[in-house]
Amino acid sequence: MNRLWLRFKLWANQAAAMMASYQANPNQLDPDTANDLIRKAKNDGQTVSVVNGCLYLDYKFAGFMPPS
Repeated sequence: MNRLWLRFKLWANQAAAMMASYQANPNQLDPDTANDLIRKAKNDGQTVSVVNGCLYLDYKFAGFMPPS
């Protein structure tokens, strides 16, 4: 049961990343805003993840990461 749950979570994260990447009106973050959002989220104990250039805070889409 545990393994099935982990697979579902992985699939859900991939689906969310794919949907966010095909968004009609992209939310491109500037580097300072992205840095501030990440620092605030980490300070608040939130989960921060970047998948395919998309920034997620507590598994909610926050915007597209700026190109490096």
